[in-house]
Amino acid sequence: METRRYWLWAVFSLTTLISCGRGGDEALQPADDAIRFDDRIGDSAVPWTKGVQTDDGNFADFGVFAYYSPQGSYDAAASKPDYMYNVRVTRPAGGDWTYSPTKYWPQGKVSFFAYAPYDTDAAVSVSCGTGAPRVTYAVPDAVADHRDLLLSAPALDRTKEGGRVPLTFRHALAAVVFEASVDGTLSEGQSIRITGIRLGKFLHKATCHHELPDAITQTLATDAADREYALSEADGTLQGNSLVAVYPVYQPVSSATGCAMLWPQQIDDDDLLTVTVRYTSNGVTRESAIVRNIGDFVVSGSIEASKRYVFRLKFTPFGEMALTCVVQDWNQETIDVPDFD
Repeated sequence: METRRYWLWAVFSLTTLISCGRGGDEALQPADDAIRFDDRIGDSAVPWTKGVQTDDGNFADFGVFAYYSPQGSYDAAASKPDYMYNVRVTRPAGGDWTYSPTKYWPQGKVSFFAYAPYDTDAAVSVSCGTGAPRVTYAVPDAVADHRDLLLSAPALDRTKEGGRVPLTFRHALAAVVFEASVDGTLSEGQSIRITGIRLGKFLHKATCHHELPDAITQTLATDAADREYALSEADGTLQGNSLVAVYPVYQPVSSATGCAMLWPQQIDDDDLLTVTVRYTSNGVTRESAIVRNIGDFVVSGSIEASKRYVFRLKFTPFGEMALTCVVQDWNQETIDVPDFD
């Protein structure tokens, strides 16, 4: 089984500080003293909106919070993002990362948190008092509108002597995709086509933060209604093709926009998978709905962050279905990023 890895490293270039205090008069600062973002991330793909893999050239934006400690160190109970507050960092195709207003490295220490993508729609909201920023995301009803939410591990107490500052992003949610195969050979005039998939019901809203170095903390909104998510040919979230893959080969069923995003949570008895299948043989077509309890196929009994759940549907030539679930990790991948000259 091939494990898919999607990780993003963004880097700051730390340059020589000339003035004292918190950066001095920014109008008098040399350009080389600015906090900069590297103009490339690396050759590895990263996950993005709707679960689509894009390369680093298509990575659109992220938000940064910076906490200044003139003396001492970052304190989660007291430190506030008084140096950069939800600053949007963007990059045009083929260009450099940019943000405004430009910030300069002060004496003392600076700690950084980030999230991606930037909160430009109603589904995402960000707030911060003390400690790590809190990001709230309500997974939309339409699977085509689901997005991959990432938070960076804390980069604490950085100084100009420390060199570049990597921001390591982790997935706050889990991804769900579907594949299918035929266990046997279809005769002439036989076809199997998946016309619909329903997934749920799941809690759809949570608030998360990345205060701990190795894990994202999520708090589910239990007062928000459960959601059921649907994939169909009509909205383009299903591929819309008859099955041609012969087991053990599987073909994708969900499309590029059909990657469902779920918050980590326990799987309940009402968390069902319903697959609608159109089976044709000798000119006769019948359509049936096959229902399975998701908890019977996810060994851990829960949906976990930074996991990719691949539901594999195996059909007999007569339209009967067997289901398995392969869970893949989204692990860190080190990306070689050069220093600034």
